[in-house]
Amino acid sequence: MVPGTNPPVAARLLGRASTTDPQVQGEGFLLVATNASSTLMTPGLAVTGDLQLPGEALHGVFVPDSAVVRSAERAWVYLQTGDTTFARREITLDRQVAEGWFVTNSIGPGDRLVIIGAQTLLSEERKTQIKLED
Repeated sequence: MVPGTNPPVAARLLGRASTTDPQVQGEGFLLVATNASSTLMTPGLAVTGDLQLPGEALHGVFVPDSAVVRSAERAWVYLQTGDTTFARREITLDRQVAEGWFVTNSIGPGDRLVIIGAQTLLSEERKTQIKLED
């Protein structure tokens, strides 16, 4: 049987799973399917599926934790604007996901995000603001 060729199975959501398979990227959920085919009756079988949720789909990008820097009680990322130039941009951290954030504002697909060394860029930027006194 080819995956994805079976008709959809309606199920009732019980809640989030307390643990998930570490090889599967995503969240685990517990569901009850009363009209399931016999192929779903195998004990221990992991099933991948799509949940249809009410409301409009959110459009955004995944930002890893390593790309986020915090300054002045706000969250920022650095975007590459040229071969050797970068710009700091504020983001809103309102949707945490595994190992990062789902960001729906300020950045989008195709933006070149600094994911290693963002804190160093912030430090270099702040060095210019230090005033040395005699």
